[in-house]
Amino acid sequence: MRVELPWPDKALSPNARQHHMALHRARKAAKHGAMGECLAQRIPRMVGPVKVAMTFHPPAKRRYDQDGLLSRMKAALDGIAAHVGVDDHLFVLAAPVIADPIKGGRVIVDLTPVAVAGPVHTPEPDEWRSIGAIAERMIRGQIE
Repeated sequence: MRVELPWPDKALSPNARQHHMALHRARKAAKHGAMGECLAQRIPRMVGPVKVAMTFHPPAKRRYDQDGLLSRMKAALDGIAAHVGVDDHLFVLAAPVIADPIKGGRVIVDLTPVAVAGPVHTPEPDEWRSIGAIAERMIRGQIE
């Protein structure tokens, strides 16, 4: 699945020295903007790890460093994670690609579900109780 986002605000750059409220507004706009784009582009909910590949099309022909661009995208990735229902710690980030400039700039984010080896087991509530009881007996020394 592909999400096309506008070029991130320069206020989100780690090299920019912004007032904390200006930075807050920029982060909030980026997060909600990414959520809105996901909704508009009908990106479905996902489960499990997700590979995230970003292609940056800068607005001008100047040099950008990859780590600065990644940090500019933090709030937008949070918005994407919120929309697809996957915690962003399960994002597997591919190396960012800096492509040819486009007027106004653009970031293309490709999302690919990662297959998990083996079946995924989610314990039922009764299983959690038995696991807790076993752990409690181990702590008391009743089980070795």
